[in-house]
Amino acid sequence: MVWFIAKYTNDPYEAVGDNFASNTSVNAYPNPASGGVNIVYELPVDLKEAKLAVFNVLGNKVLEMPLNSVSGLEELNISGLNNGMYFYSVMINNNLYGTKKLIVKN
Repeated sequence: MVWFIAKYTNDPYEAVGDNFASNTSVNAYPNPASGGVNIVYELPVDLKEAKLAVFNVLGNKVLEMPLNSVSGLEELNISGLNNGMYFYSVMINNNLYGTKKLIVKN
């Protein structure tokens, strides 16, 4: 049997929160959400590709949605997700631009 201890020295909230780049804004409402969540976003004008990904607390991607313009409002269907805490991240031109928390209460 093998045992190991992992020690994290970073603040757990350092990677989650309002850490989007200054020219990027993404918000989900309502939050907590049930059935569907509205994603309001404004992205840099030089984007080639953008997508929003939702991850469970284990880091597994459970949903993904393309963001096809520099700003807009999209509805994301979350009815297939179990109740709990998730994280949504925005990738622009294959770079992570930020991560926020989403609570699902179906």
